[in-house]
Amino acid sequence: MSARILVLEDNQELLALYQKMLSALGGYDVEAVSTIYDATRALQTRHFDFFICDLNLVQENSFDFLRRWTSMLQHDGTHILVVSAESQYMPMVQELGIEFFLVKPIDMQALLDLLGRLKHQPLS
Repeated sequence: MSARILVLEDNQELLALYQKMLSALGGYDVEAVSTIYDATRALQTRHFDFFICDLNLVQENSFDFLRRWTSMLQHDGTHILVVSAESQYMPMVQELGIEFFLVKPIDMQALLDLLGRLKHQPLS
């Protein structure tokens, strides 16, 4: 059974790239959403092994969303990876207890390698 990934990204081209690369090359079961509303619905109804969250959504606040969901997701064994083009947000993300902050543009092979390593590691 492949690992399940929820991707929250409001750039439709990048969202399609995540979907294609993670599904085809990584063999992951990917659910791609572009709004916090859709991410909330997905998280309320399904378990994900990974949650990749764009920090800088154009019309929504990802920080508040992550504040609400981080501890619950980590308790359920979900690895959270935050992505942003702005590295100055890394300390704020780490304060939320999120270990992985990736700076855009994302190297898809490096992302696949990281997911492969994490897939077999329980959250500590």
